[in-house]
Amino acid sequence: ACFADASGRDLDQFMRWYEQAGTPTLTASGAYEPGAARYRLSLKYEPRFAEPYLRLAEIARFRGMPRAALAYYDGLLALEPSSPAVRQEKAVIHELIGEDGKAEETLREATKLAPGDPAVRVQLAEFLVRRGRMEEAIEEWEEALRLQPDDRRIKLRLEEARGTR
Repeated sequence: ACFADASGRDLDQFMRWYEQAGTPTLTASGAYEPGAARYRLSLKYEPRFAEPYLRLAEIARFRGMPRAALAYYDGLLALEPSSPAVRQEKAVIHELIGEDGKAEETLREATKLAPGDPAVRVQLAEFLVRRGRMEEAIEEWEEALRLQPDDRRIKLRLEEARGTR
């Protein structure tokens, strides 16, 4: 409040930082462009806890900013390195922007981190189907079904896939 009073500027947008648990890191960098006679200032907000990264990634994703979403998911992984769910979300973004190799690599990391999670296997299987790799997809669905034998959706997808071999 004292900075707002002293500068005569509205700084309400910054108050939310002080209302959150933890202290964020704010990094500023800038460069002067003589030809354009302008100064560019870049600010980077780095929360020290996971929730803001997740929210910022979701906002970036739904606003059509996939690279920004990936950066926020990377920030989240720095705080939660063993999270398969974050890797699943990252894989969706990688696939969305045509980075299929990274999408597959990220999904395979998720399966290693959560070998007993059928949802990760199903996501990998669906990804493989979209790449025309039906035999590999069937293997993933079979593993998902082994992990969750009563899941009708997995059974149906596996039956459909076996019918198209």
